[in-house]
Formats: sequence, C-alpha cells, structure tokens
Amino acid sequence: MADASLLVDCQRDFAHINDAIIQVATAFETTYFVGRDVFYEPTQTPPFQSDTFASFQHAAQIALPDSEINLICTAKITSATFWAFVSEKLELDEQIRPVKDQLVLKFSQVKLLRAFNIPRYRSTKLRLSYQKSPQGFESIAFACNLHALSFKAYEPLQRIVETERLLRDVYARRSESQQSCFRNGFFRLYQWADSCGLVSDTLHMLTAECLFVLYATGLEETSPLHGITENDENCDESVPELDYLRQVFAKGSFHDFFTEDPEVLDRFTMTVSPPYSRHNFAANLSPEAIRSFKSAIDHVSRLLWLEDTFTLIDSPKAGLQLFLENSQQLVRFTARCWDVKLHALFLEYLPVVLLQFQSRFRARQKGVHEARLWPSPLPTGTDGSDGDSVYLFDIYHTSEDIKSDNNSNASGHDVAELLSCLEEICDGLDYNREIMYMELSLASVSEIQTNLTTAQQSQPSPSSFTKLSIQDQAGPVLSSSTPPSSSPSSKKFRPFSSALSRLRWDPQHRGIVYEVGYIDRFPTASADTDGLLWKPLDTWQKHTEEEDFVPEHRVRKIRKVGDGEAKTVVWDRERRIDGT
Repeated sequence: MADASLLVDCQRDFAHINDAIIQVATAFETTYFVGRDVFYEPTQTPPFQSDTFASFQHAAQIALPDSEINLICTAKITSATFWAFVSEKLELDEQIRPVKDQLVLKFSQVKLLRAFNIPRYRSTKLRLSYQKSPQGFESIAFACNLHALSFKAYEPLQRIVETERLLRDVYARRSESQQSCFRNGFFRLYQWADSCGLVSDTLHMLTAECLFVLYATGLEETSPLHGITENDENCDESVPELDYLRQVFAKGSFHDFFTEDPEVLDRFTMTVSPPYSRHNFAANLSPEAIRSFKSAIDHVSRLLWLEDTFTLIDSPKAGLQLFLENSQQLVRFTARCWDVKLHALFLEYLPVVLLQFQSRFRARQKGVHEARLWPSPLPTGTDGSDGDSVYLFDIYHTSEDIKSDNNSNASGHDVAELLSCLEEICDGLDYNREIMYMELSLASVSEIQTNLTTAQQSQPSPSSFTKLSIQDQAGPVLSSSTPPSSSPSSKKFRPFSSALSRLRWDPQHRGIVYEVGYIDRFPTASADTDGLLWKPLDTWQKHTEEEDFVPEHRVRKIRKVGDGEAKTVVWDRERRIDGT
C-alpha cells in the first residue's frame, strides 16, 4: 500500500520544489513561467532577456520524488554565452559542462539548492535545456505569440505549448478540490507504471505526458478516487493500487489507447485542437517505441493475472524483483567509456544503442521472441565515471501459450543460437569502439540477485559481473543455481578493436607497453618465427601513407613488453586467448 502522505501532499511538494527553482531563476535573472503564470520576474534589468519554462510534471504541479525537474531556458544569445553565464551564476565546477545544450545537476552540486536536498528528494536532479529564442518571441505575450509561431525547429518550445494546452483543458473544467484528487489519482498511476519499469523518456518508453493524457481521457472514471472531492471523508484514504489497476486492465484502456483503429482512437480524443490531440497521443514516441510499450504492457498485465493472489508493486525495487522472477531468459547489456572526458556524452548516447539492440533483435526474432528492457541501470556499487553501465533485457516468447514460470527450460541448442544472435547484433551496433566497450551476455536470476545484494553493500567493482557459458545455461534458465564460472572458457573473446580500445583507455593498463603482432602482405626477413611483424600499440595505425594500413584480420597477437626480454601474449586470435 502506498504512503498516503505522498498522495495528498502534491501541492506542498510543488511549492517546496518551486522555491528551489526560483532560487535558480533569481541567480541568472530569468523570468520563470509555470504554464501561463509568471512565478518570478527579475526586479532589475537583466543583462539579456531570458525565460525559463517548467516542464510537464512541474507545470502540472505534481512533484514526484527521485525524478528529474526539467526546465527549458530560452535566450537571445548564443549557447556558449548562455552556459558560461549560468555556470558563473550557479558557481558550478569546471568539469560540469552541458551536453547537447542540456545540463543535469544534482541538488548537492549547486550551492543555492543544497538546502533543499532533504532525504525525500535525495535523488532529485535538475535538467536545464537551452533553446535560442525564435525571432518574434516575447515572454510578455507568451499566451498568444508562442502559440502563433511555427516550432518545427524548436521542439522544446513545442512541448511547452502542448503542456500549456493540456493543463488548460484538463484543469479548467475542474474545481480546485477536483484538481487535487485528479493529481492524486495520476500520482498513483504514474508511481505504479514507473515501478513496473514502463516509464522512461530517454528510452522512448511511456512519458509522463502520455500517461497524463491516458488518465485524463480514458482512465480517470475507473479510479477509486473518481467523484471524490477534497472535502469528502474518503479523500485521504489510500486505496490499493492493484484494485485500481484491475479495473484499468478490465476496461482495456491501455490496449485501446495505442490501437491504430481510428474509431477506437476517437473515443479517447480530448476536446482540444486536432493537431495537438493527435500529436500528444504519440507523446513523442516512434511507432517502434509504441509497439515496444504495447508489448511490455501486455506482458506485465498477463503476469499480474497469472496468480489469484496479487502482489502490490509500489516501488522500483519491487518492480525489478517481479521482472527478475518472471523473466524467461535474462540478457545483460554492459557498456563502458574509457575516456573520462566523454563520459557524460556516452551516457546521453547509451539509450540510442539500447533501443538499437531492441529494434534489431525484434526484427530478427519477429513473432518468436520479444526483448523487454528494464529502463533503469542496475546498481553496481560504484558512483564514478570509471564504472560499467549495466542494463537487463528479458527475452521471452511472444506466444500466449507459453507462460513465464520458474520451471521453463531452454535446450543447449536454443541457448547457443541465442548467443550467436546476440553476438552478431552486438558486433553491428553503432558506437565508437575506440573509446567505448559494449557487450551482451546471458545471465541467470540468481546471479543478478547476488550481484544486486553485493552492489548494495558497495564492496566489489562492476567487473564482478561474470558471464555464463553455454553449459551453465543448458539447465533451468530462470532459477539456475549453478554458480557463475570464472574460467577463461566462460569469458567472451573480444575482437581486436575492443581489445585495442581497452588497452588504450582503461586506466588499469596505463603505463604498460604493448605491441601488436600482424602478418605482412609480403614475406619479410624481419618477421619472427611465427611470421609476425610487431608494432608498438601507441603508434598503431597512426601512419600517413595508405600502404602502411594494416587490416584487422591480419592482426594475430598483442603482447605486453616487460623488463628485459620478458614478453607476455595477452591476446591471441588463433588460440582465443584474451587477457585484456
């Protein structure tokens, strides 16, 4: 059962967080808007016109703990000038820099906000997005001018327009007490969807805006809070979310909402302008993402109905546990960036690669298997830029006849085929292998749970995540009790590009001299007994002449050069040795 205080204190939470944002607005002298309301306006003439707009959740006056507060800043200056001004006014450290005109800050990183870093909002982050003001835009005439502009090149501002219209249409026809109950009901739905791993803006899953439209257009009537006003004695009662969700799934609103049938879609159309309604139903989701979300919703709802006894999912931890217990085959996605300076950009790009894998796997396994992604990275016990980012996929059968249960088995042939598929897809993913390393590997539930427990104790490093061999996976897939093997045979052999990237960028290899052994195009007397020529790794492929280029398939070995004559082979293509 959810904490009742979280459901009835939305307005107080909004005011608390709003005070923090006003501190930011005051610092760099910007006009601060929430919907059409001006919450703060500079008392003195600022050095340049700057306006800050609250994003959807905050504009809807719904403060959700442990989530990001998104602000869109517009100014008639260049991006570089704006960020330099913000950095100075907020007294940010030099290493805190924007990525793609977005800056994510923890409250603890901003002196002005440290007083607001109370335990309930310990994970709250502030995301500032810069957008150059379009010509003709004036904040004083926001209500009319902003709506009249064409925003094809101003996507963030387009979302401001949609947020303002949505809130106007939803809240205008409700009294203040009805608005309070509406926010409580939406809070319940959002909390459940987030706990089930269905909400992620960066991974193009369900967004708060999309869920808000869902609730306002088709689900509010099914809520136990529907019709209750703030003065009713039952308003503050906490109704189990699962009872609410039974009605939601019985109505089938989730499925109908994403149907392509125009007649069904019209039943959920709001009384607003057609372009806004049609665009907002997609909620900035691509058709591929909509299919993925439909599949996830269907899968989760089926799991909830497998047993007569329902388990209330009221936290991401409980949702992850349900994800693990009902998985058919877990696949671990591990990624690392060797260049510390590019780590922030790496984290921004990582969702693109995750979605790319999901899309390509779905295309390869169409009608047979689906890959459901848990949208949050697994805790690894480290909080630095040198750690791995670990995500989980559940590979499950799409057939309705096959249910998730802990007794399902996978043959060695099926596992080998899946491993081959994963390796091919991983090799084809688009990312810079000079500075990044990514791999896909099978995992068991017991292994992941052990690693989660270990990570919470903050003891081992992320490298403790080991891979299972085909033999380890040949038994029961879900509840395999076979301990992870740490022998060389269970470790995936890295291609030369990945091994080279690791040796160049991994801090643990810093200061060690390596050489690359390759077969030349023509026989030469300077080759060793194995017919290999050797080049220092530091100078590898730093040639200027085309004839000096060496294709990867001609590389045979990498060796470490020690003191004296000692030379140890750390990577051998033919013998499948990988000690990198």
